[in-house]
Amino acid sequence: MSMNKLIELKNVSKIFKQGDTVIRAVDNVTWSIEDSGKLIAIVGPSGSGKTTLLNLLGALDIPDQGEVIIEGKNISHFSEKQLSEYRKRKIGFVFQSYNLIPNLTALENVMLPMEFLRMPREQAEKRAEELLRELKIEHRKNQKPPKLSGGEQQRVAIARALANDPDIVLADEPTGNLDSRTGREIIQLLKNLARTKNKTVIVVTHDEGIVEIVDEKYILRDGKIIAQA
Repeated sequence: MSMNKLIELKNVSKIFKQGDTVIRAVDNVTWSIEDSGKLIAIVGPSGSGKTTLLNLLGALDIPDQGEVIIEGKNISHFSEKQLSEYRKRKIGFVFQSYNLIPNLTALENVMLPMEFLRMPREQAEKRAEELLRELKIEHRKNQKPPKLSGGEQQRVAIARALANDPDIVLADEPTGNLDSRTGREIIQLLKNLARTKNKTVIVVTHDEGIVEIVDEKYILRDGKIIAQA
């Protein structure tokens, strides 16, 4: 019996139009990831299609051509309701600019995704505290984001991404606003999470300094995956 691949893209394209110009942000990509528990980097210059590819995996965008298949399910054909459930339950997002709610505490930010799943408040608070403890940021749980350093905010953002125990964590330039030392700490943290929690963590970056830490590296150029490094 054949096993489903964890992530599979078949001839996937995403096309944008700017006036008369057609931009193939993702251009006929066929690519797969077999196993969980890995930190995977997609690297390439700015404008190579990295964020678009991540958005397709996270169902923030739907392909114009081809199929995005996650754990054997073709999410390209999902209804809006199914896509919303997929994003809430299967995917954790980490962004370059953290995207924390500034008037909520660190703890409340981590609890937010669990509220969308209508988890009882007491249970959500307990889980949020556990995640902040694992990420060594629990001592800052009552601080709001403006009072936190960039590295602290990114730790809170990673805790939030893990709140609903997703299978896949997608990180878009997660070290982009951090100094190189803090950036390496965050990437090492993501690698440890992939291993210990058996998550698939996919990072898009143009930061060559962090890619030596990852388990697998793919190069994206002009919307095409041209190599595995």
